[in-house]
Amino acid sequence: MVCLRGEFLSSRWALPDPLFPRSEEGASGVAIEVTASERGAGNAQRAVRHDNASPVVFYAGRLEQRKGVRYLLEAIPRVVDAVPEVRFRLEGRDTSDAPDDRSYEAYFAALATAEALAATTFLGYIDIEALGQEYATCTVFAAPSLFESFGQAHLEAMEHGKPVVACATAATPELVLDGETGILVPARDSQALAEALIRLLRDPQLAGRMGERGRARAAGHFSVDALVECTFSVYQGVRVPPISSVRPGQLGTEAGVAPTP
Repeated sequence: MVCLRGEFLSSRWALPDPLFPRSEEGASGVAIEVTASERGAGNAQRAVRHDNASPVVFYAGRLEQRKGVRYLLEAIPRVVDAVPEVRFRLEGRDTSDAPDDRSYEAYFAALATAEALAATTFLGYIDIEALGQEYATCTVFAAPSLFESFGQAHLEAMEHGKPVVACATAATPELVLDGETGILVPARDSQALAEALIRLLRDPQLAGRMGERGRARAAGHFSVDALVECTFSVYQGVRVPPISSVRPGQLGTEAGVAPTP
């Protein structure tokens, strides 16, 4: 068993203090090994096909309400108006829970300008190799999720040295450090999202610095070695009495976790 827990999960489930102490940057070191093995091997033909001279904003994840995709789509025309050469590439399966029960691609087609439509590509669900290419060649990673218990896509982007624009919700601030490895904006605020993206697209040096800090943070706080070290420290700190001396319902309390009713 491997336990992954940060401050957000601790507070949500009324658990004891976080197992991973805050670092100097002010976020918990919740370790996780990044893998995309569950993505399968479909749509290998969807390789990166954009002008490498153009800045690219990339999104990866299911197109659904929880992921905040609506607000990214609403931000795109603003960004394209300010940075006409930008390209948006969205990876993930579309759903029909956009407003008026439409798909997100249809929702975007109804609201976007001609310029925004031309600048945006819906990739669908792509394979691991193509996903890695998208991370490697994008300029900024957009992650407007309304809720994330951790945020694996955020970490994948950080591993590739990309700055992350995300919402300051749930566990995301433990992963993305505002002003250091990316920019955090309020949830459901397409204008703030657009402004953050424009800022990074107009300042490649700032985007580069944030991306490199993110890469270092991913390697230092969320690697397999960090996972092993933190998990081992948890086991060392748990004191469980001999089973012969435990009364019914007592074990969970002794271990610091409320017993299940």
